[in-house]
Amino acid sequence: MLKATGVLFAAALGSRVAKAMNVSDAIVSDTETYEPQQQQRVIRKVKFLPEHCNLVRQAGLVKSKKLKVADIEACDKCVAACPRKAITTKNLVPDTQLNEPVLNEKLCINCGRCVRTCPSQPKAWELWDMTNNKKLF
Repeated sequence: MLKATGVLFAAALGSRVAKAMNVSDAIVSDTETYEPQQQQRVIRKVKFLPEHCNLVRQAGLVKSKKLKVADIEACDKCVAACPRKAITTKNLVPDTQLNEPVLNEKLCINCGRCVRTCPSQPKAWELWDMTNNKKLF
C-alpha cells in the first residue's frame, strides 16, 4: 500500500523523486508522457419550430373557424421555464389567450429547459449541438 502511494507521488513529482524512492523509471516515464485530451467545446443552440407548437396549430384552426377559442387551453410552459426570460409571447388571435412563443436569441443561454417542458408532440423546441451539427433533443 505504501509503495503504491509512493508511486503516485513519484509520478506526480518527477523522475528524481522516483529514483530516490527506488520506483522504476518505466512507471514514471509512462505518466510523464501522458497528456490529457482536450475536450471539444460543444456549442448548443435552441430552435423554435412554430409548425409543431400546439397553440400555433390551434390558432390556425380558430382563424379558419374549425375550432372555438373556448376549447383551447393556454400553454406558455416554455415561457415559465426559461430562467433568463428569453421567451416572450405575441398574440395570435385578438382578444384571446392564444400566444405564440418568441425567442430572444441575445438573452437565450441555450439551456434546453424550454425543450424539456414543451408538451407538443413533436416538440416545438429543439436543442442542437452546432459543433457536430446534430439534434440533442
